[in-house]
Amino acid sequence: MDKKLIYLSQKRLLQRIQRALPVTRSIPIHLLEKLEQSAQSIVDVLHQIIEEKRIEKEDKADGEIWLTSAEVAKQINIHVKTVGRYCREKKIKAKKVGKGWLINKRDLEKFLKDDLSDKQL
Repeated sequence: MDKKLIYLSQKRLLQRIQRALPVTRSIPIHLLEKLEQSAQSIVDVLHQIIEEKRIEKEDKADGEIWLTSAEVAKQINIHVKTVGRYCREKKIKAKKVGKGWLINKRDLEKFLKDDLSDKQL
């Protein structure tokens, strides 16, 4: 359903551009190419929004709380890149979303508990 929505949005956008073409004959080709690139950027953003909404729906259904790597870094007073490294190394269980990480609050608490118990030994 989501891909169909994106396809329809892209199709409508292209139809509007085509309807405007008689008016745009006096516009230079490089500007029309930029318009086409902008249309593709809009479609890319739509893809990203739909993916974020899908993840959000799944998370709400689970009743779980998800934190960004920046939120986790601030909460436990470490650098954001360190949180990313922990996620890549699977020290903290996390989901990769785009260029960032989402960490389940419950998994963060487990990591902190395990980390403290390791330091006490």
